[in-house]
Amino acid sequence: MDRNCLKLQLAFDRKYGIFQAEQESLHWLRSLFSSSLRILSTFHSCTFIFIYLLLPLLLTNTFAAGMAVSDRKELRLAVMAGLRKLILSAKKSENSADLAELGRFDKNYLPILFNIYTIKPIGSDEEGQRLAALETIKLYLTISRPELNQQLFSNALERLNASSDEPEDHFIKESILDLIKTLIPYQGADSIAIIYEQCVKNLPAIKNNKEQKKAYRILEEIVSSESEGCKQFVRANRKDVQRLLGKSLNTAATSSKGARLRCFNHLIKAQPQLDQDSKLIRSVVPEAILCCKDINEKCRQIAFELINTVGETLMGHDQMQQFVLLMTAGLAGSPPMISCSILALASVLHNFTGALGQDNIRLILDNVATLSSCPAREIVTSCLSFVKVYCSALPSLMVQASLDTVMRALTGMTEDCQRHFRLKVRDLLDRLVRKYGADSLTPFVAPTDETMLKRIRNLRKLNDRKNRKRKQAKEASREEEEAASLEDFLVKAKPKSIEEILADSDSELEGEEGAHSAQKSKKPAGAWIEEDAETIIDFTDAAVARKALQVAGRKRKRAMSVKSGFSYQTGGVGIHRPLHAAASVKSGVSTGGEYKSRKAAGDVKRKGQFDPYAYLPLQRSALNRRKRAKGIGQLASVVKGAKSGALKGAKAKKHRKNTL
Repeated sequence: MDRNCLKLQLAFDRKYGIFQAEQESLHWLRSLFSSSLRILSTFHSCTFIFIYLLLPLLLTNTFAAGMAVSDRKELRLAVMAGLRKLILSAKKSENSADLAELGRFDKNYLPILFNIYTIKPIGSDEEGQRLAALETIKLYLTISRPELNQQLFSNALERLNASSDEPEDHFIKESILDLIKTLIPYQGADSIAIIYEQCVKNLPAIKNNKEQKKAYRILEEIVSSESEGCKQFVRANRKDVQRLLGKSLNTAATSSKGARLRCFNHLIKAQPQLDQDSKLIRSVVPEAILCCKDINEKCRQIAFELINTVGETLMGHDQMQQFVLLMTAGLAGSPPMISCSILALASVLHNFTGALGQDNIRLILDNVATLSSCPAREIVTSCLSFVKVYCSALPSLMVQASLDTVMRALTGMTEDCQRHFRLKVRDLLDRLVRKYGADSLTPFVAPTDETMLKRIRNLRKLNDRKNRKRKQAKEASREEEEAASLEDFLVKAKPKSIEEILADSDSELEGEEGAHSAQKSKKPAGAWIEEDAETIIDFTDAAVARKALQVAGRKRKRAMSVKSGFSYQTGGVGIHRPLHAAASVKSGVSTGGEYKSRKAAGDVKRKGQFDPYAYLPLQRSALNRRKRAKGIGQLASVVKGAKSGALKGAKAKKHRKNTL
């Protein structure tokens, strides 16, 4: 805790910019601040210990009575979460003593939780508490006593009978139905028969959609539960349940379709002896097919699952031919039924590819190719979805053998559908061109269909271009890997400090400049005699000799001289010389394009070439003390490169001066 106090003191000093002089004057402030922190930390520790000392008392009095859940709304979520955590941990550790101790308080907690769930919430906070109460009830019922569960079930039925059909009582009635659904797995066959007669048997007469959905959920819980009471009831009343579901088909609301299909799914799974002549299967398949395009996602999922369950049941009796005929019967119905049937056939093809047989698959594909010429977009989009599943689910050899039928489905659409579904057709063509080649598709396209032929040619060019780029990228990555592996074997010298590097660079530059000036001073100055053509000079006269000797002046360039505009340029009018020299100068200039990486941003090192960069990026990570060594190494490398370049530039400058 003292370390935390020190950190807070340092943060306080940095925040208010306290300097040395001010620290002395404000020493009392820091002392007070540190003392306050120590007092707070001590209080925190004492509170922590105090809570644990009170824990046994809380568990014996407050916990047993459930007062925190009933009286303190602000603590409900925390207490219910704690209850669920205790139950889950005890069940995970399989500690029977803990489970028995927690189950001992079921008569206190379950009625309180039931009351919380049946009270109409006001605001989102109370709604969250209500849902948390339902989750806690489901978990607590797993460890509660059976006699209490039966008593709660009886009380819920009495309260359900006492409720009226008034709008004010709808919420209470729906809440009680939810609680009854939760209690069903813990009841016997007699109690389940009572709730079936009271809530489920009048399904065709229920007009309220919410109440109807609750009734279907209760029936779903009965037929899907693994408890002995539910299984016994289903075995004794299976035909009555199936007859009830058949009667309520026309009155079923849209919101109840998902629960209704789940009931059918559980009933069929429980009867593996069903075959193609079963009334249940013949009545279920059309309803499941129509739900394949339902607006509700869960309803669509259970519809496909139910179709697969029927297929698995009939596959056990070797009746896949009859199953296909049962599924294709919907292709002669209305446009919505045709569209849903095609999607259902796509699901069957995906899940039963090996069991259908080539004849059945070819029959389905021919029907889909014929229906693709229909002007209804709803049907055509399902046909394209089936073709997509067909090309991806079946083996390549089987698809290649039926490319004529596939292309007939893609090219036989009306102009409106071709224009509307051009993107989907392009994706399918692209997959076929990549997998089988453009030459395999062209023979199945009519010569008059220039648009389709052009699209196939363009896709072939596009794929060839992608393949070339992919090949070049692989070669470039291989070169980069070779260069990287070569760099791993290079021995790097220990980097010098910045002072040593700069000192070496200055000394070498000064040494070269000193040698160059000494060499210039050692060169003798040329002397000449100034004379006139008509004057005779007597060389024996010393005065004349002193006047005649002059030092040859250097030819200097004027500072403000302007180069003539008529200077010679290669490539102009006149006698042309070879331009190899100019080309050689340009060849030394690099734009840096050869260092560009083909797979990522930035530059990479190339084998046998110079480094692509010589700069030090100004990044925030350079201020990190842990990355100081890396930054020093980068700076040393940059300075070393700059030093080498400076030496080369000095030598080049010296060479140019000597050639003048």
